[in-house]
This record gives sequence, structure tokens and C-alpha cells, in this order.
Amino acid sequence: MSTQPAHCHSSTVQPLWCVMTAALFAASAHAAPTSVPGLDVTADTLPLAAVQQQKTLVETTKDGTKLRVGCVVVDGGGSTDVSDKAMLYLTMYASSEMRGAWSLHPLGTVNLLVSAERNEPGVYAFVVRRHAPDGGAEVNERWIVDARQASIDVRAMHGADTFDIAAVTTPVSVTKPETSR
Repeated sequence: MSTQPAHCHSSTVQPLWCVMTAALFAASAHAAPTSVPGLDVTADTLPLAAVQQQKTLVETTKDGTKLRVGCVVVDGGGSTDVSDKAMLYLTMYASSEMRGAWSLHPLGTVNLLVSAERNEPGVYAFVVRRHAPDGGAEVNERWIVDARQASIDVRAMHGADTFDIAAVTTPVSVTKPETSR
């Protein structure tokens, strides 16, 4: 059985989606944290119309800089009954009067975002519904994302000059410790 979801075999799907899906699908069977770097300009290819769910987790202003942290679920197109159909992303955006920065991290493939919450500054918990790594029935999984350094870097707008918006690619750590039916 291939570890790539069926929709990755279509020539109309973005190659980035297929690579990220296969890598995260293979890594999701392990409980050890996985380092997930932020995307750069390739994030511009994500279709806004395919956003299924969106949730804002943090919205604060400190020293004139606004920071918003959230998550989005983006539909990846058709799938089979044993592969996940969407990708969950952690999103961060900071802005001040004359510059901004953003970060986008693909956390893994899902069928549904059940819940998302902030555990502590920079640490988030997601409960997702997805197919079991063996391709079996759907399961609920709890993922913990440690984005402390990434949120510091986004807030500091690393790489953004005056009148610029920069992509921050600081990795986040994703731990998938629990699986339940």
C-alpha cells in the first residue's frame, strides 16, 4: 500500500501538497516530535476558496505590534475513503505601522478539525479526525504544537524591512501523542 494519499496521483494537484502529505502521513505514526519548517513564497499557491475551517487562537497587541495566531484547514481535492482530504496549517501574522511578517506551517493531513486551543504562550493543542496510519477507520488524534520560537520570530518580524512583509520559516515542533477511536 502506498503511503501517498490517492489524490496525490492526480496531475492536477500541486506537487508541494503531495510531498508534504506523504512526508507527514509517514511521520504521523511516530510519537516523537517532528520539526515542521514554515513555508515561504510557495504558500501563495494555496487556494483561498478551498479553506474549510478557520479558527483564531491568539490576537494580541504588544509594543505597537499586532500578533494573530490561528489555524486553517484547506481541502486538497478528491480523496479515497482511506486517505485524508485536507491539510491543517498553523498560521501566524504580525503587523506594525510599516512592516509585517507571517508564518505558515503544514501540520498534517486531516478530515476534520475537532478542536483547537492555546495551552500556554506559543503552545497549541489540536484534536483532529483523520484516517489511521494503516489506512483503516477514522480516529481522533491530539496533536501538540510548540511554536514558541516561531511566534517570537514572527512578532519580531525577522527579515522584514520597512514597508515589507516577510515570510518567517522558523520550524515548529509537532507531537502526536494520543490516538483514540
